[in-house]
Amino acid sequence: MGRHETPVLASLRNLQTVMPAKLQEATANFRCRKDSEMAVFLKSRAFLFEERGKSRTYLLLDNDALRQGETRIIAFFSVAPQVMFVPPSLPVRQIQRLDGFSGKIHGRKVEALPVYLIGQLARDDAYANAITGHELLLHAWKILKLAQDMVGGRIVMVDVKTSADGLIRFYERENFQFISESEETGLSQLIYMLGD
Repeated sequence: MGRHETPVLASLRNLQTVMPAKLQEATANFRCRKDSEMAVFLKSRAFLFEERGKSRTYLLLDNDALRQGETRIIAFFSVAPQVMFVPPSLPVRQIQRLDGFSGKIHGRKVEALPVYLIGQLARDDAYANAITGHELLLHAWKILKLAQDMVGGRIVMVDVKTSADGLIRFYERENFQFISESEETGLSQLIYMLGD
């Protein structure tokens, strides 16, 4: 499908309340061949995570379809509060820059920092040309800036499969910086500093 008018941004939580049946159908129809785990998350875990307050998921809905009484998901992302464990090799000066205050607490090097996690970010295959990854991130920034304005916070983190070179390059083009890699989990952490 080609370009559509601006999608409607809606929270999964609100849609569950006002249109649960249409939401279930829309999530069941979501397809993402690039990463099938994204569709699995949206169809099952996103609802559980909402219920337990673990994360919030936001959907971009096709405005044209809404006017025709249909609910179609163009893309979605989820955000959550998280802790980033600071790599032991990171110098105190860099930790201080990340923390914005001090690289130490009670005389010891800070070992963890609060972050906002973008846990999922995906586009439906049928809407491959309707929205770019950059545009999807712009919607996530709106939500994260609201959270920052209300409760503070400086760092946004993504966990990316270390083997997903294309995805890592995407985030680097979006000004995320590599911070660490775990052989145990096979994930790389990249961070983005929110402006004040």
